Amino acid sequence: MLHATNNKNGLDRAGEIIHLEPMQSRVRDFMAVKGLSLSDMERKTGLARTTLVRACRNGEEGIDCCTLKTLRKIARALDLRPKDLFLDD
Repeated sequence: MLHATNNKNGLDRAGEIIHLEPMQSRVRDFMAVKGLSLSDMERKTGLARTTLVRACRNGEEGIDCCTLKTLRKIARALDLRPKDLFLDD
C-alpha cells in the first residue's frame, strides 16, 4: 500500500512503503553550463543516447529509474558527485 507521509526513511509507522516525490534532474542544466551535447556525453560516458535522455528527465520515467552506475558515469563526465545531479529543495 502506498500513501504519503513526512517520514524521511520511506516507511510509515506501520513499516509500509510510502510514496516519495519524484526526483528532479539537473543533468541537462549542467550539460548546458559545460557546453556539452548529448553526443559529447555519449562519448564521455559510453552510455546510450536513450539512457542520457532519460537521465535528463524528471521522475519515474526519467532520472528515478537510472542505476547508480549510470549516475556515477554521468557525474564523472560532468566533474560532479552523483548527488549533485538532483535538484535539492
